[in-house]
Amino acid sequence: MANQILTQAILKEHLHYCSETGVFTWIKNKKTTKRNGIEAGCIDISTGYRKIGVLGKQYYAHRLVFMYVIGRFPINQTDHINHDRKDNRLENLREATKQENMMNAPIRKNNSSGVTGVWLRPNSKYTAEIMISGKKITLGTFGCITAASVARKSADIKYGFHENHGQQLRMEPIT
Repeated sequence: MANQILTQAILKEHLHYCSETGVFTWIKNKKTTKRNGIEAGCIDISTGYRKIGVLGKQYYAHRLVFMYVIGRFPINQTDHINHDRKDNRLENLREATKQENMMNAPIRKNNSSGVTGVWLRPNSKYTAEIMISGKKITLGTFGCITAASVARKSADIKYGFHENHGQQLRMEPIT
């Protein structure tokens, strides 16, 4: 059973996907002992993503959404548009290359300025920077955080970053 290839039809025999909530629940059938209606899988504490075991193999729920709805797994990565790893509604997911996914990253936990790509230097000036294709581009040094933030936001737009890039990670549950 573990060597069986997961198809859309097989997935739908085992799981129900609610497009409004993004939640997978088990379907009771002859092939599984899972209970009907119980939310499938658990949160992987190392990644924060929900994992679901189907046919003896573990899958990320956000990848299963594509198989369930579209009939195939995403070719590259899956981006959670609003940065909430538990929000697996199709409207919150998009296929993305690694670079596209990085262009919609939440603000880093260790960010001290509150603005992605803006750093306070020892001389009390703010430097704005951006990474494009692995290359750091310095946008300038500014006397105030507002000017540095404007420079960074302008660069985000110029280089096609997602509008959610640099926003706070959303942690509250979906209602």
